[in-house]
Amino acid sequence: MPQNTRKYQSHRAMTIALCMASLLSSCITTVTAPLDIAFEERLVVRGVVRSGEALENISITKSLPVLEEPTNTGLQVGGVEGTITVNGQGLNNQTYPLVQQSPILYGIRQPSIRAASGMLLTLNITRKLPNGTVQSASAETRIPPQPVIRGVRIIPQTVLSVTTATPIPGADPVTIVRMDTVFAAEVMLEAEPRVAYRIGIQAIDTAQNQALTQVYESSVLFHTESAAQERTLNSSALPRNTHVFLRNPAFRYKVIVYAFDEAYYPYFLTRGRGQQATNIFGGANENVSWNIKGDAIGMFIGIAERTVFVRP
Repeated sequence: MPQNTRKYQSHRAMTIALCMASLLSSCITTVTAPLDIAFEERLVVRGVVRSGEALENISITKSLPVLEEPTNTGLQVGGVEGTITVNGQGLNNQTYPLVQQSPILYGIRQPSIRAASGMLLTLNITRKLPNGTVQSASAETRIPPQPVIRGVRIIPQTVLSVTTATPIPGADPVTIVRMDTVFAAEVMLEAEPRVAYRIGIQAIDTAQNQALTQVYESSVLFHTESAAQERTLNSSALPRNTHVFLRNPAFRYKVIVYAFDEAYYPYFLTRGRGQQATNIFGGANENVSWNIKGDAIGMFIGIAERTVFVRP
């Protein structure tokens, strides 16, 4: 290629690159002032009411602007008042005031009253803002029946493991492909209508009463037919590194069966929308199906559980 032609092409390429850089830089806007993002402060409620436990440890905090870092102090709210009305187990429309247990936790001072299957609970809360505005929120939940388990077994699952490493610097990478076996729980249960079921599996050292892994859970089973049905649920599998625990004679698989009030099912299907890692119930996104109504987001939900320990 003639030298003049090469110089022309080089000059033309450089000109195009400079033009593109100029065009891109003209599309970038530098923001120096604070962003004006619409925000409405709302109450955030997390009330998990388990069968057999007292009506307490209901978390009431507030939502924060999207760019504000959550802190314990920042989440706290003042001026909160509320009640829980109990129906069932010999109590008919008995209403008890909420009492503050800690900066963010509330409950009733009736330790003899414990959640039980069939009990209907109604939560009502209000909060008076400094400007005189009153926020209010409410929710209702029914404690489901205890899960009826027909059978539990641990099932092996074969997974493909691919590992690539360079054992000697400068050498070609070595890829190792092998098949591994991991373990999950399979539970056969009697599923009641309009109750959401979920199961989990966890590795436990029963001698030390110590959890060796987190709980690996399943999807949610829910049906609306008029009669109970025998159904099967599989948990997620424990990770491959739990094989080492099998040598421990105190090792057990802990299988948990959860029965949730039906409001948990639409929440489970939508909870990923607007979720924040720092808050178990996510952000203030309206697309999440909360069962708290009014000037609040969150869940007030009844749960009944049953646990089975299975030997390896």
